[in-house]
Amino acid sequence: MRRFAMRLAVTIAIAMLCALGGFAALGYLTLALYLYLATLFEPPMAALVTAFGILVATLVLALIARLFIPKKKSPLEQLGEALSLGSKFGSESREKLHTEGFSKITIALFGLGFAMGVSPKLRALVLGLLR
Repeated sequence: MRRFAMRLAVTIAIAMLCALGGFAALGYLTLALYLYLATLFEPPMAALVTAFGILVATLVLALIARLFIPKKKSPLEQLGEALSLGSKFGSESREKLHTEGFSKITIALFGLGFAMGVSPKLRALVLGLLR
């Protein structure tokens, strides 16, 4: 555990140093762009063009990042998926039980599943035993 903590700390430190270096490089690139534009425009106009360019680049990066972020499903869609999955499981279980027949274990397992679904205390007890 101690070795893991040390590796994690070193990894975080390296990531922070890389981020700091990236921000410094971005700052120098922005300064270089401003100094170049200051030779073409008046200094206030060069600052405005530089700021506008950075704003446009930020918006483009944000739009690209948004393409990679999955959309959350609404609770209604999640409920629909859960209902269809439960329906499919129920129909498959019914077919299997009719083809193979009911055994005492199957009936006991259905009873246990029903009791766990109804009783939060029983559910907590079984989850406590599994942990």
